[in-house]
Amino acid sequence: MAKLISIGQIIDRTWEIYSTNFKSLMKISMWAFLVGIFVIIRLLLLPSGETAAIQEIMGTNPEQTLIIGFAIAVAISIFAIPITSIWVYMNLVRGVDNSIAKKKYSTKELGRQSWRDFLPYLWVMILKNIANVLPILLIVPGAILLILSLMYNGVAINSIGLLLTFLGTVAALVMVIWLGVRLTFAGYAMLLDGKGGLTSLKESFRVTEGRFWASLWRIIIPKLVFGSGVLVAEILLGLILPLLVGSLYNLGPTFGLYAGLTITVALTTGLRVLYPPLFIIADELLYGSLKQTR
Repeated sequence: MAKLISIGQIIDRTWEIYSTNFKSLMKISMWAFLVGIFVIIRLLLLPSGETAAIQEIMGTNPEQTLIIGFAIAVAISIFAIPITSIWVYMNLVRGVDNSIAKKKYSTKELGRQSWRDFLPYLWVMILKNIANVLPILLIVPGAILLILSLMYNGVAINSIGLLLTFLGTVAALVMVIWLGVRLTFAGYAMLLDGKGGLTSLKESFRVTEGRFWASLWRIIIPKLVFGSGVLVAEILLGLILPLLVGSLYNLGPTFGLYAGLTITVALTTGLRVLYPPLFIIADELLYGSLKQTR
């Protein structure tokens, strides 16, 4: 039987695939600039933020333009940004799969396929997230006892509540980590293998069965390696941006505000376009190896 891909192999092959297919992957990843555009539009509509806009709307005689702008900004936050982000991610997953298999693909076809599968994929993610948060219920018994102890001044109930809350928190944390690893590949099972709903969750459980620790380290360590480079880039950008944006205010406060917002969003989005394929490649290499060695 073939051996599970090693951590070193995941890191080496991820960088090889990323660098070899950089241009084609960037053609997909650059769609994330749409998210940046939506963010800029939202900031332009509500430069003072949502809280200030709500306070003004709740006051007397708010301007019609403010109400319309607030409604558009809310729609962008709730619908446009999340939907676009998920769609781009789905495209990247399939683009990476084709890159690993050295198959040619059309970005337009990937986009159409992602729209067709958007709701099934969203359903899988909802089920996955529900499963991931269920362990938090383990904290509930202790929390209930603590509330009762406050209501009735019960020392014994308080002590038991504290103990159960502590044990529940530890157990919930362990379960969240365990489920997080076991369900990591549910989305990939749906997008790459056509598994739907609960079947995709079962497939992720199947490929990681008996290999929790092997999967955990192969999920975490490549992300730490590539993530360290991303962190350095984020820090450098964070140091440069204030200097760059600050100089724009010399041309006028209004110009400085809007130009600064635009440049900040553009540069941060540009950086965040570069690295998602790395993490997706690493996960897909592991997922493929888990299936082959099952």
